[in-house]
Parts: sequence; C-alpha cells; structure tokens
Amino acid sequence: MDTLQGSLRVESYRTANDVSLESRIANYLYHRHVPGCEGIRTIAYLGTVVVRGKLPSRHAKWLCIECCRRVAGVIKLIDQLGVNHNRAKRPRRCKVSPSLFSGTQSTRRRLVLSS
Repeated sequence: MDTLQGSLRVESYRTANDVSLESRIANYLYHRHVPGCEGIRTIAYLGTVVVRGKLPSRHAKWLCIECCRRVAGVIKLIDQLGVNHNRAKRPRRCKVSPSLFSGTQSTRRRLVLSS
C-alpha cells in the first residue's frame, strides 16, 4: 500500500507472517476462553503487535495480555485495551450476618446482599 503524506512517500507492506501472527493470536485467545475476546482487534507488523478493544474486567485484560505474549513470534506488545466499568453487570457480593457468629445458635441465618 502506498500513501502520500505531504512530500514524503510512505510504503508499508504487510507480510504473510504478520497475517499468520494475527491469526495465531486470535486462535490462542479463543481457545484459552478469554472473556470478551470477541471484541479484540490485533494488528501485527514485523513482530510488533497492537492489541485494541474493550474487556469486561481487569482480570480479562491481564489474561489477554499474558496470552498474547505467549504466542510465538510476538517481539513487542503494545497494549491499547480498555476495561468496561459497567457496575450493572457486576455480581453482588454476599456478606454473612454477624449474628451467625454470636454465642447463641439461631435457626435463622441471614445473608445480606450489598453492591
């Protein structure tokens, strides 16, 4: 692909190795069951991989980055991943009531749900 930028002519060529690397990264993420990997976009150029997209959690982001680093051929990884901070989809935490641990045994056990 040739691109003209002012008086400078920039030529960029993607090799078959770059396309193969992108495919291997996508397959690795899919088979490792990384949550939210469907929205991830990878661009590879001479071993440098740019990973873009949104993931549902910080754990998923960490998992995605570590999986991408393990693929053979990745020399440098550029992280452009974001995390969706949508609290509506987060599971609620379950806290046990302090009365459960008091000296008297109660037949009623209460679980208090908090967000």
